Amino acid sequence: MTPRAIVELMIKMVHPTNKLDGEAELFCYDSYRNYVLWHYLTYHAPPTHLKQMDPPFKTQLDPAVGTGRFLIVANQMMPKANLVLFGIEISLALYRACLVNMAMFSNHPFTIICADTLRLDPAFTGPSSQIWDTGNQWLPPDLSRFYSKPPPITADKFSLKDFVKIGKT
Repeated sequence: MTPRAIVELMIKMVHPTNKLDGEAELFCYDSYRNYVLWHYLTYHAPPTHLKQMDPPFKTQLDPAVGTGRFLIVANQMMPKANLVLFGIEISLALYRACLVNMAMFSNHPFTIICADTLRLDPAFTGPSSQIWDTGNQWLPPDLSRFYSKPPPITADKFSLKDFVKIGKT
């Protein structure tokens, strides 16, 4: 477990006290707006898992969220900020622990998904992707359709040919 002082230092490095530059603010606002529009066109309703926010807002992604320590501390350090929290966890037990922690301690909108961060395809998992609509479920759905390649090693098989290919890419 990362000590709190290191967590706070890293969050301060990611979210400095000075305002974001105009381009970053515009990118965040555009991606949020695009997500809301996509969600409305797809489901004919605004996303209920995100509260209405005024720009500029900040996002934080933890690709190996564990029990959510980084996201919870960010929530505590910036309680009134327009902040959207995202997390990815591969372990089902830690994913569920994070959901419980976020439900108890977060006053910001959050989406946690149960997936393998290293295999997610960046072309299909951006901020406006539908992968984030599958989050925050106690029984998470299979997200393998968002993966870029299958693993060479699984519980029931091992492919030396596929394993060697990974080293060459």
